[in-house]
This record gives sequence, C-alpha cells and structure tokens, in this order.
Amino acid sequence: MQQKFPYKRADRVSDLLRSIISEALSYKVHHRNLDLVTITEVKLSPDMKHADVFFRVFDQSKLGSIKESLELVSPKVQKEISKNVTMKYVPKIHFVYDESLDYGYKIDKLLEDVRGEEE
Repeated sequence: MQQKFPYKRADRVSDLLRSIISEALSYKVHHRNLDLVTITEVKLSPDMKHADVFFRVFDQSKLGSIKESLELVSPKVQKEISKNVTMKYVPKIHFVYDESLDYGYKIDKLLEDVRGEEE
C-alpha cells in the first residue's frame, strides 16, 4: 500500500530548500551585505526547475544592494543545494523580496484607522 503524504513533493522540497539556502547564506557564503537576510519561503515551479526564493531584510534602505548581492552569490547557493539534495535538476533560484509583511502592516493600519473613525 502506498503511503499518502499530506503535502505534495514540491512542498516538501521547498521546505528543505529554504533550510539549505538559509544555512548557506548564514554560514557558507560569506558576503558583507547578507548578514541580516531572512529567507521566508521558497516556491518551486511544477517541474521543480525554478525556485522563487522570498527574502526579508532588516534594513530596508539596503534592499537594492542586498538584492544585487543575492544575485551575485546565487551560483554558490545553487552549488550548496546540489551538495545537499539529490534531484534530477538543481532548481535555478530567483531571489524575490517578500512584500507580504509590508502588505499585512498596511492592512492593520487601515483597520486601525477604521476603528478610530467608528469611535
């Protein structure tokens, strides 16, 4: 009998990649701009050949230079993935700034404004 998993394989691999990429940026890839980068999520394409790696930064003013630094070290990060995961293809990674937290703050502010108007 085949065991059923609650998640698709791509979801399990995404979680694993997030962990590997976070560790690679923290300990293996040494770059001055990448100390305060947090990997929030990895989304794989259905064929698992491409991965969007969502990140957050502590200092928003350095977002541009951090994005450039991430693109610069992406081949090293892909090499770390290939060392740690056995896959037919190592996904090509694309770093994407995670705006979900900013969006959440805007929603909270709007709700707060509405509550203030009701009182």
